Amino acid sequence: VRYVIAASIVRQDERVRSFLSEAERVRKLFRAARLPRGSLAEILAFLTLREDAEGGRVSQAQVTRMRALFVEIKKDHRWLLGADEYPTIALLSTTDVEASQIARRVEQILRHLEEHGFGSRGKLMPASQLLFLSPERDSVASDRFRALWKECKARGLRMNSDDYDEVALLAHLPRDAEEIVRLVLEHRAAIDTLRPRPGRDIGFSLACSTAFAQLVGSDKKLRRLAYTQTAIQIPR
Repeated sequence: VRYVIAASIVRQDERVRSFLSEAERVRKLFRAARLPRGSLAEILAFLTLREDAEGGRVSQAQVTRMRALFVEIKKDHRWLLGADEYPTIALLSTTDVEASQIARRVEQILRHLEEHGFGSRGKLMPASQLLFLSPERDSVASDRFRALWKECKARGLRMNSDDYDEVALLAHLPRDAEEIVRLVLEHRAAIDTLRPRPGRDIGFSLACSTAFAQLVGSDKKLRRLAYTQTAIQIPR
């Protein structure tokens, strides 16, 4: 977590003291908006919001919108949605889509994936939220996710619900599933030569991120999504 925070400080070209002061200011905005306490998740949401903030300074309006979206999604997932979802909710709140529409579309994506055999709602929800952010139609994004999952399985990868986030990120790429998975496997093979050697799960996650970074090229919007997705994964 400290690595992610340090990277954010470097990206914003600021001092640690000013970062901590700003983080505390935003925490108070969260309390004023009556968002449940989230400790680490609040910091990660803060990192997400400041990426979209003018001058890197999170506004009251941003927090208010995040609160409205949290409440809206909570209607469908009273017991499932908690503070751990803050980074994803913060990312969704940076769009210009109405909160009620976001909640409805995310729920439709989630149910569509469930109908095609994907389980574990707690893991499926953040993946569905990431798919909502795709520039493609929701149905196309969902189909890309399914195609990538199927290709990963066909290539012998042992997949489980912990991998939903990585595959949802890859689904933003306008490439064939075969090409994407082939590159991920090439990157994972290279990562496996590192010492100390990362574990299997970490190696796959890293390979997805580096392959994504290679394929997006100079697309700043997708690069920012990849950075934010890192913050989303930490509480999980």
